[in-house]
Formats: sequence, structure tokens, C-alpha cells
Amino acid sequence: MRLIFNSFANPFTTGIRIDVRVDGQVVYSRTLTPPATDVVDWTAEFAVGQTVEIMVDPLGHCGGDGFGTGLRVLTSDCNANLIPDAVEIAAGSVYDRNHDGVPDVCQCLADVIENGIVDGADLAALLTAWGTDGGIYPRADTNADGVVDANDLAVVLSGWGACP
Repeated sequence: MRLIFNSFANPFTTGIRIDVRVDGQVVYSRTLTPPATDVVDWTAEFAVGQTVEIMVDPLGHCGGDGFGTGLRVLTSDCNANLIPDAVEIAAGSVYDRNHDGVPDVCQCLADVIENGIVDGADLAALLTAWGTDGGIYPRADTNADGVVDANDLAVVLSGWGACP
């Protein structure tokens, strides 16, 4: 979520107070005062199920009559394109080969040992689990088809290097 808010000169206020609450806790608070040179440019990420409230209140003799708005994050959007991951997966616009509900573009499937880089250790783990369901290296079955095979080897080799 990115919040951009410009203050404005208003003869009836001495400024504007902005509060952002996540699940009832204030995570951001700022008071803007005229002239219109004050700008809030704040970015934050929220988890599925969190409630986010944005309260805007003019200050001065009309203070306390502000407004608020809220939203509840109901589904994930790992690639931040404003389309829920589940919708993209169902529509076929992104792949979810391991069927975990997270688009493959948001994961580093080739990182079998999950250390942020695809290298010889991942290749060794994959070869150790070859022909099985993954055993002690369940991520070796990169496409979750039940067997570690050439398809999984191709994913590891094509993902070689640092994870995005």
C-alpha cells in the first residue's frame, strides 16, 4: 500500500492529521501543516487478514470532524499487480506448478535448500532425492508431481544463480 497525501491551505484548519492503523495499532502518524508543500509518501506491506484503517482529521477549531476509511486484506497479491493471486492462478495467467497457492513468479522454486541462491548444493540435494517424492528434500520435487525427475532438474538448472 502506498499512501500519498498533499496538505492544502484551508482557512478553517491549522493542518491535517493522518493516522494509519493496522489491526488497531498505529503504525504511522503524521501532522501536515499548510502550505501545500507537505507531502506524505509512505509505503507498507500488509498480510492477508489484517485490517488497515486510514484516519484523516482536520486540525484547528473544526478538529475532530475528520473521516476515516478502512480495508481488510482478504487475499494475497504477491506480485502487487492488484489482481489476487488466486484469481491469476485460476485464470491461468500465472503458473502455480507446486499447487501451494502462490504464483511461481513470486517464488524461487529452484532453490531446493532455501538459502537464496540456486547452486551446487541445490543440484546435489535434487540428485540425492532423484526418483523419490523428495524425501528429506521435499522442495526437490519443484513441480509437486510426486517424483523428482528431469523436469525438476530443468527447473534447478534454469534457475541457477541468485534468487530474485
